Amino acid sequence: MLILLSGNEPQRSILAEMIWRKAIQSDRQIIFVSGSENTKEPPFIPEHISYHKRLSADDLVRAIKMAEIVICRSGYSSLMDLIALDKKAILIPTPGQTEQEYLAKQMHKNKIFMAASQSKFDIQTSLMNATLFPFQRTHFENAFEKHKLVLSDWLQKIGE
Repeated sequence: MLILLSGNEPQRSILAEMIWRKAIQSDRQIIFVSGSENTKEPPFIPEHISYHKRLSADDLVRAIKMAEIVICRSGYSSLMDLIALDKKAILIPTPGQTEQEYLAKQMHKNKIFMAASQSKFDIQTSLMNATLFPFQRTHFENAFEKHKLVLSDWLQKIGE
């Protein structure tokens, strides 16, 4: 499992503390990315957790690919990465970030990703619910070919 935190303070820290308390009690292998260089490293990191303040782009891609499930915010860039890498995820929108709340709601409604509110988030309950969630895989094979047809048609009409 990858726990990938990001966002503005104080919400990033609030979520990090909430999830960390439960993560240290878990028996699952966890990659925990706190999302800030300013984060104070925990005094004790259990063996089942690989803790990082941040990851390089390459290391982040590797961590996402390795993860069975990702827990993260519902920002646009995160969603695009998860879709491109065909991952299952539990989205926790940043409270007050209406675009994240909207995206999480739409992703959940369309069964692409599961969504949970920060105020009610419980890692164990969410992971159990995720086993029952009917994740719909997104397939983007030849997606650019479809766009090329639309663009080609549009360019042809402009040239007329």
